[in-house]
Amino acid sequence: MRFAWLRQQAGQDKRVEQTAIEIIIFTVYNLVYWVPLALPIIGTIDYRTGVIAFAIVIAIRGALNGYRVNVLPVEQGQRFPLRAP
Repeated sequence: MRFAWLRQQAGQDKRVEQTAIEIIIFTVYNLVYWVPLALPIIGTIDYRTGVIAFAIVIAIRGALNGYRVNVLPVEQGQRFPLRAP
């Protein structure tokens, strides 16, 4: 939200193109989000371990999102591969 507002204020409404490695990191990062949810459902790990793993993933994603939104400038924040879609 902050980046959209800053782009609008600056008159820059174009998207920043990402490199291939950034797209791969972005995809893997977002697939890892679903692993602690899928593994207990298929029976690979128990539910308690899945909840703990999911809580860790959420904490890491929250910290990285806070870093992206509050610390990085607009251009770097848009290219930051460790972000939610």
